[in-house]
Amino acid sequence: MLIAGCASGPSIAPPPSSSSPDITVPELAYHTEWLSSDELEGRGTGTRHNHIAGRYIAREFERYGLKPAGTAGFLQPFDVVTGVELGENNALAFSVEGADIASPLVTQDYTPLGFSHSGTATGEVVFVGYGITMPSKDYNDYKDLDLNGKIAFALAGYPNGDDPHSEFAMVSSLRSKALFAREAGAAALIVTDPDRESLYTLRFDNSASSAGIIVLNLSAEYAESLLGRVGTSLSLLQEAAESSRLQPSPFGKQMNASISSEVNNIHKTANNIVGIIEGKDAASKDRYIVVGGHYDHLGWGQSG
Repeated sequence: MLIAGCASGPSIAPPPSSSSPDITVPELAYHTEWLSSDELEGRGTGTRHNHIAGRYIAREFERYGLKPAGTAGFLQPFDVVTGVELGENNALAFSVEGADIASPLVTQDYTPLGFSHSGTATGEVVFVGYGITMPSKDYNDYKDLDLNGKIAFALAGYPNGDDPHSEFAMVSSLRSKALFAREAGAAALIVTDPDRESLYTLRFDNSASSAGIIVLNLSAEYAESLLGRVGTSLSLLQEAAESSRLQPSPFGKQMNASISSEVNNIHKTANNIVGIIEGKDAASKDRYIVVGGHYDHLGWGQSG
């Protein structure tokens, strides 16, 4: 489909060459092809191409005779969080029995997760196995552990992780682990995945709320080096987690951590496109049928 445009990108497509009050296949195809065209780059929420699509829909509403019902004509602007980014205040340091060790580097050895709380935390690091609870199976990794004001250290995954149909899979997401750690009184949660070479990607998980505590992903490579200083290893921690041997602590020496985390939401303006067709008689003027749909999509796939 040819689209009117310029060097800076597409402009609003012209109306269909033939249009009538009837719903016709050619006209539906015209709208669909243009809105889904490569030129609109996936209509990511709050992007310029999403706004172009919105203006196109507003123009079509007006052309069809709808009355504007937004706060700015057909448009109803609103603020939306479309992603997250690291701020400047991110730091992590460990000490073993009071002796400082080489600090991990942010985005190389560790990264805050997208739903991490922004703030600071300092305290003893306590191993919490997989960091999950499941009352229906009488399972609680936090049983008899004092986490108040301390920093939980958990492994990714769940018991018997080779079983993809395990009931534990339902409570083993990173969000769930953060919730369990917070409920146990932890000031922060550090998660390491022994089977993963790279860090988790910093991404927005489509929820504007933070976990309420700091949540970090520590690389397996750095974790292995760190654990060697307290007399254990990732494989030994996995054995302890599988057998629920969390008391006494598998850490042979006391380890403390100091954390500063800053994760900022990326805000953009999006628009609802709102038009109204009034009822034709007195009885129907105060009655409404609401029809709606999304015109934004995944854009280049940064999230979603």
